[in-house]
Order: sequence, then C-alpha cells, then structure tokens
Amino acid sequence: MMGLDGRRRVGWVCSVLVCFLLIESSIVSGASATEADPLTTEAAATGSDDMTWFNRLFNEAETEIALSVGLRTDELDWSIAGNGVNFLSELDWSDVESHQATLTGGIQFKNNVYVRAGFNYAWIDDGTVRDSDYGLDNRSGEWSRSISDTTGDEAWDLSGGGGYTFYLARDRFAVTPLIGLSYHKQNLRIQNGTQTLSEVNPFGGSNPPPVGPLSSQLNSTYFARWFGPWIGADLRFKPQMAPSVRHAMELRLSLELHWADYYGEGNWNLRSTFQHPKSFEHEADGFGITVTAQWMVNLAEQWDLTITATHQDWSTGAGTDRKFLAAGGTATTRLNEVNWESTSLMVGGLYRF
Repeated sequence: MMGLDGRRRVGWVCSVLVCFLLIESSIVSGASATEADPLTTEAAATGSDDMTWFNRLFNEAETEIALSVGLRTDELDWSIAGNGVNFLSELDWSDVESHQATLTGGIQFKNNVYVRAGFNYAWIDDGTVRDSDYGLDNRSGEWSRSISDTTGDEAWDLSGGGGYTFYLARDRFAVTPLIGLSYHKQNLRIQNGTQTLSEVNPFGGSNPPPVGPLSSQLNSTYFARWFGPWIGADLRFKPQMAPSVRHAMELRLSLELHWADYYGEGNWNLRSTFQHPKSFEHEADGFGITVTAQWMVNLAEQWDLTITATHQDWSTGAGTDRKFLAAGGTATTRLNEVNWESTSLMVGGLYRF
C-alpha cells in the first residue's frame, strides 16, 4: 500500500497536471477564437469586453451537463483484532438501499483537452447491520450478535479529473487517459436493534444484553471517508447508424483506479465506557476500482437520454483502531480491513451547449 506521504505527492502531481491542462486549453482556445472570429479581434482592438476570455474559451469547446436519478445499493464491513484474537469484533452493513441523484459535467476542448466532474448524493432508505463479537481466532467462538436497521442517513461521492483525448475511426471512437481526485463518504446509522445471540463474555468484561429487542435509545453512527488520487480512462464510441434509424446513439465506458486515505469514525451511543460523540476512529490505506457504463440516445439536437450503471469496489489493508475511553486516554488495536462495494443504476437527461 502507498504511504500517506506518497499519496500526498501523487495527489499534488495530479492537481498540478489538471491545472496545467486547464491553463493550456484556455490559452490555446483563446488564441484560436481570436484568430478565427473577426468580432473578437475587433473587440480587442476597441477595448470592448463583450467577448471575455470565458466566452472565447467555451466557444471553442463542447460542453455537456447531465442530471440523473436512480437506485443505489451499498455494502460495507470492517473488523478489528484484540485480546489475542485476530477477529475480535466485526460490523457488516448489507443491502443498504438508497435513492440517488447525480450531477455530472464535461468539457471537450478543441485542442483535445478534456475535463469532467461528477457529484452523487444518496438518501439511505433501508439496510441491515450485523455486529458480532468473537472469543477465538478466525471468527470462531461468537458470543455476541445483534441485528439492527440502517435508515435515514446519506452517502455521497465527488470526483473530478482531466486528460487528453485521442480520436480514431473518423472520430467515432475516442480514448481519453485521465488523472483526478475523488472524495467518497458513507454516513451509516444503527437503530432498532435486536440481540440475537448472548453468551458469557470470555474476556471477563460486561456480558451482552439478553436476547431480544435492544434499547429504543440505540442511535449509533459510523461514517467512512475515502479520499485520494486516481488514474483511468474514458472510452466513447458512436456506432455507425443505418439511415432508417431516427436517433443516434453513443456508448461510454469509464475505468478508474483509486488510491485512498481511509478514515472512519464511530459513536456507540449506548456504550458508557466510550467517549461521545467520538467513540473511536479508524485509519488505513485503501485502494478502489470504479467502472461506469453509459448508453446515450439523442432525442433532440441538444438533448440525450442517458442510462448509466456504476460499480465501485474498495478495500483497505491493515490499519489502526483507536478507542477514546470515557475514563480518559485511548486504547489502540489493529484494524484488520475495511471493504466497501456500491452499485447504482441511473436514468436521466444530458444537455449539450
């Protein structure tokens, strides 16, 4: 795994390169517009600001913005070691279902520089979390298990990048290698719990609650954050359409490889031995893969219908679990790993200008 300093260096390099591409595109596009458009030349000669650098830049670019809505499903789990056991405690969120809205934008400049950005916001509707504690190695000797609901919270993603586009087959096929940065966050809540397994604590501490419903005051939270640079590529293909076909289509595929600084933070609101609102934190190095496939159908001169499917698969190596004790001080153990998967299916509209 890449260390924190290494990830920071990669992040700075990515940011500098993206800025360079934007500056280059602004200069080249501005120069092209001045040469090609006599109105621009006249405006410059007279000192008029009717044609600003912003207008010149975007007159030499193909810009698009898209809004879509759909469904999303997430899975997240983590485990820690302790008390001489390699799996002491494990939390597993499954079938976390959300309604999601997505806003994306892209600019293809005439000098082949391309930049894009996107934002996802998901409202969590339903989900289940299992909390298990073990007394022996390799998830053996389970002595406590509870099943709770995950509702009423959120997840979101923010990503942006840029690169240079290569056109093939008379511009029907385009390949754009990309670099960028992304930030992903999942806010997960634990409510309406039921204790399904309750045995004697093998480590001599307090025993779990008896089998049955947990306290109605259960309102624990955990948020996970993934941040770091990525590299990838966008592939765009416009099939050769038959004359009888009314509307043109475009197929897109995006592949991204991410390096991530992972941070998680929990508030176990019913645990009197922990501090509140910050009961513990997690830190680790992570890695992720994101794949997006999109089908676009042109409905009008500037409007497209879009259907988009995205899958994300993230994980970390071993890291640090740090507990903040109510009596003061901290207790540190090993965070074994964190795993996160997310899949979404979206339908929306795209506008070109």
